[in-house]
Amino acid sequence: MRSVTETRSLSINTSERRTATAFAALTLAAHLALALPLSATWRGVVAHLLLMLPGALLAPLLFRRSEDGLARAFLALCGAIAVPPLLLLPIQAAPGPIPWWAPLLAADGVSVLAGIFLFLQTRGPRREARDARPETQDARRATHDARSVSCLLSPAALVLVLALAAALRLPFLGGAEFQGDEGRAVLMAADMLHGADDILLLHKKGPLEVLLPAGPLVITGHLDELVARLPFALAGVGAPLGAYLLARRMFTPPVHAPAVGALAGLLAALALALDGFMIGFSRIVQYQSALVLLACGALYCAWRFYEGGPLPRRYLLCAAALAAVALLAHFDALSALPALGWLVLAGAWRRRWPPARWATNLLPAALLGTALLAAFFVPFALHERFGRTLEYLAGRTGQGDAAIALYNNLSYYAEVATFYNTTFVMAALAAALAGGALAWLLRYLRPRALGVLLAALLATGVLLAALAPERLQIAERLNVAALLFGLPLAGLALAPRTPAGLRATVLWFGAGFLGQAFLVARPNTHFYVLHTAAALLAGLAVARLWFAGDWKRKDEPRRHEGTKARSSEGSRAASWLENARATSILRVLASSCLRVSRAGLIVAGVALLLLAVPYAYILFLRQEPEYRRTFPEHRPPIYRAAYGDEAPRFANFGFPHRAGWKAVGELYARGVIRGSYIANEEELITGWYLRGAFRCPIFADYVLLATHPLDRVRLDEGEVRDTYHLLGIVTTDGIGKMEIWSRAPVGAEPRAFELRELAPAFDERPVWDFPTQRSLAEVTPQRRLEARWPQGIRLVGYDLDPPGAAPGQASFLTLYWRTPLGPESGGNGYEPVVEVLDAAGRVAGTAEPTCEPPNREWHWQWLSGVSYRVEAPGAPPGSYTLRVSLRNPRTGVALPLEDGRAAIEIGALRVQQ
Repeated sequence: MRSVTETRSLSINTSERRTATAFAALTLAAHLALALPLSATWRGVVAHLLLMLPGALLAPLLFRRSEDGLARAFLALCGAIAVPPLLLLPIQAAPGPIPWWAPLLAADGVSVLAGIFLFLQTRGPRREARDARPETQDARRATHDARSVSCLLSPAALVLVLALAAALRLPFLGGAEFQGDEGRAVLMAADMLHGADDILLLHKKGPLEVLLPAGPLVITGHLDELVARLPFALAGVGAPLGAYLLARRMFTPPVHAPAVGALAGLLAALALALDGFMIGFSRIVQYQSALVLLACGALYCAWRFYEGGPLPRRYLLCAAALAAVALLAHFDALSALPALGWLVLAGAWRRRWPPARWATNLLPAALLGTALLAAFFVPFALHERFGRTLEYLAGRTGQGDAAIALYNNLSYYAEVATFYNTTFVMAALAAALAGGALAWLLRYLRPRALGVLLAALLATGVLLAALAPERLQIAERLNVAALLFGLPLAGLALAPRTPAGLRATVLWFGAGFLGQAFLVARPNTHFYVLHTAAALLAGLAVARLWFAGDWKRKDEPRRHEGTKARSSEGSRAASWLENARATSILRVLASSCLRVSRAGLIVAGVALLLLAVPYAYILFLRQEPEYRRTFPEHRPPIYRAAYGDEAPRFANFGFPHRAGWKAVGELYARGVIRGSYIANEEELITGWYLRGAFRCPIFADYVLLATHPLDRVRLDEGEVRDTYHLLGIVTTDGIGKMEIWSRAPVGAEPRAFELRELAPAFDERPVWDFPTQRSLAEVTPQRRLEARWPQGIRLVGYDLDPPGAAPGQASFLTLYWRTPLGPESGGNGYEPVVEVLDAAGRVAGTAEPTCEPPNREWHWQWLSGVSYRVEAPGAPPGSYTLRVSLRNPRTGVALPLEDGRAAIEIGALRVQQ
């Protein structure tokens, strides 16, 4: 007869095989869905599913025996976000356009392998891995208590928190138009699709935010806002779960009271679910939410290694891989490395590994992380534009000089943070952080005088930063706030008595806080890097206050048990204290204070929740009126903050906004609008929605005036209305959002173009190979070539839009030149000349400089884009050649190319019927 254990194992294996079968069926259905005539949005979602599947399968494959279902779900989400960029990165490096099947084949290959190994694991009885080192007694106690706490606090509470996070991130995800930084990411993804091999190397940061939306774009040929933002929104939903799991592991017995870890995790998850920074960044095509998720995953794996979990090499490899992909998202991931490095080194030391074990276990993880980073950052550093990235970073940090400058960005942070969140929530978070830090300094630092001194420094810094920040500035590049906050944080992180979980969190928080607050000249919104660690510390402080009655009994480890030598004075003091604790009066007082404090915490928590949720709704979910665009007109009085009636700079991310650019893009596609344009919105936005239509700052054919532009470009709107003619108004649900003005007279009354009627057709149009150079301001011509003239003059590419034109219709040609710097280095007065030739080689059309008259010193520039209006009036339908030469404007003599030719033929203009 089979034993109970064998029967249970067979039951488990049968269930897992059914799950594997369901996954296989779902994968097959997803492939079939790509071939069905579904909407572009649904096909994009299916493409995401197939690309994320291999990473999601790695978590149950690697951690089936060592993690519970909640942790495996979190690690599966980390893998789902981390693996698609790693699959696409080598594919995009290949020359030429990316075929649609390449990322799909790579993802399917990894999914099949992972599925096979996962299925093979289910064939045998489920048992612990034999090669795993048994967990320490402390770790086993922590795991047991964490599970007990989960039952105590009810999993439903965590489900509600995650549901709240999803409710603030997923609805209306595709409702807002792309803003500037999103526009750069999707424009680069389009360039990558159509064969710009080095486009990722022109970014000033890691490639993750380009690669994630590029996956479904490559597979389906379409990309809308919902599809592009979906992985970032999912990462934003998963980050609170990661914070909960970290707290449940790191803040558990024997150091803390049994329920502290779970309560701290639940509070941290709730804080992140409501965090305006995290909500906003989850609703845009930007790296922040993915970076936070992957950093949580890396630290979780590192902590499992530290606490003595089984399969140490797997945890180390996963920590290294997740940390590397986080760095591929942005340099902000550096803030997690101090905590990660300490956990790895301390964990190896705790295991008492001999030197050989250190090498065999740590070296593979180090090599994996280095290889993943080198795959991108080595070509990135060797690229000719890397110097521009260094200049940008030096300008952002303000640390270009030899001496380190110390800034104080806390006032700016307070303004921006209280726009993304309510002032009430930020004040409560700051109070919990400051109170917890003061208590921990007094509790864990020895000698006590040192703890008192550092606590006094921290209290002084908090008070001065809040009441008189100008007193902290003692020189132009020296602010003492860095010392008042940095020394206490360093003392707490280095104190031997500080619990390991608290130490790791302080290292994580301290690196992000000190860097963004005091070492970076322009942090903008990068303070988000400290919010996860801040939520954990605040949650721990509140949880410790909630269980204050358990501190003396369960919080302090008994370090001196068995010590016989005690002074008589110490014995008498201990005896007196024990007797005092036993008195009924003190018991009643302590119990009453505890009940009052818990009741106060409940009331305060409910009040903060009731204030935070409506604010998050009107800020991120309410479509009309748009809070950010109409601020402060629709601000409820209760949410008035210190910044007054002028919103802080850089408070632009993740808010609802629809100006109607899709409608204008569809009008261009239908031929209702033809020609150049200028707009009061920046070109990163218009370049995507108008698909590279020629933007001209002078004598444009059309002027597009958004009522509330997201990233405003200054135009003389009064002059536009005086000299142009109103063609129509773009509306959203009947509300006017944009005016279209035509330079040519309009023969009819202005028309109304409803966004809802035009946007679906725009989304269903494939993303074709349109010019992006003028939008990105990078070396990304639509068509690349290499033509060399003497003295270092090179023609590196051109844009032609549209490539096919009707008789009498103009196309726009932009030539991109590279020449040595300096007037003494080339040109000799030569200017570019473009001719339109028919099949017999005769001049059939003109190509006159347009928009911006060519600079006589065009050749002085390192990169110069010279634009032309190309016309072939009266020419019959057919293909016409474009010929480029350099000529002396006085004599007409051409400067020969290095190969002796007088001119170069660069492409063809098609005249259509």
